[in-house]
Amino acid sequence: MHSLATLLYVREVHGSYAVAGAVSAALLVGTAVGTVVQGRVLDRLGPTRPMLVLVAVYLLCVTGLVLSIEFRAALPLAVAVAVVTGLATPAFEGSSRALWSDLTPPGPRREAAYTYEAISLEIFFIMGPALAAVLVVATPWPGTALVAAATAEIVGTTWFALTAAVRRRSARIRAERADGSLPVEAGLLGVFRRPGLRTVALASLGFGLVAGTAEVGVIAATAFAGSPAAGGLLLSLWSVVSVLTGVLYGMRPSGRGRCTCGCRSCSPASPSW
Repeated sequence: MHSLATLLYVREVHGSYAVAGAVSAALLVGTAVGTVVQGRVLDRLGPTRPMLVLVAVYLLCVTGLVLSIEFRAALPLAVAVAVVTGLATPAFEGSSRALWSDLTPPGPRREAAYTYEAISLEIFFIMGPALAAVLVVATPWPGTALVAAATAEIVGTTWFALTAAVRRRSARIRAERADGSLPVEAGLLGVFRRPGLRTVALASLGFGLVAGTAEVGVIAATAFAGSPAAGGLLLSLWSVVSVLTGVLYGMRPSGRGRCTCGCRSCSPASPSW
């Protein structure tokens, strides 16, 4: 909702999808970089205190973003404010996923928890774009959707950071850091020194380029056709298909528990298992 609300807001104020795309892209770039940096901080300090600080900084930044859009600031300034806002956007998703290792035991229950989170995130991808488009079209001020998204971010992150499970995790991380038992990624690249993670990041880059282009292109096409709100609905339908596909993929046999020859008759003691 956040990036699409920003895109639509800038488009309404400036009348240009080029300007809107630049500001929205700057926001997402800042968010991507900020998520990596925040992840390293959260690994060292725990999520509670850093996320509460981020909420305060984010509130100031998103206020500056609204003002820069509302008063038609020069594009370089609007882009700079968007990058900083993205950097300050709390890395909520990563903290949430990491918490499942505390709440569920290894095995099927934890896998089910990760599946639940993935599907719930896709459901929000269904709701967010549609809500953003409706708020922009149906309310007298086009910044309503951005303010609604920022409010949800602030309230949700604060609530999450203050939950008992998150505070317990933060206390444990601080204790492990104090006695030297906490393993952390060293060096400038951190986890990106791992070849497998670099491969995943490169693959995700291609997906991100497609998704980002579609977000701008679909909205522009529906606006040209005379129905701007339809863009949010079409993006939501994309997520509907994504949810269904994810569920079907999760129902597929994973292949684990089979022998290397592909049959189901070998015993676990067999050399080909």
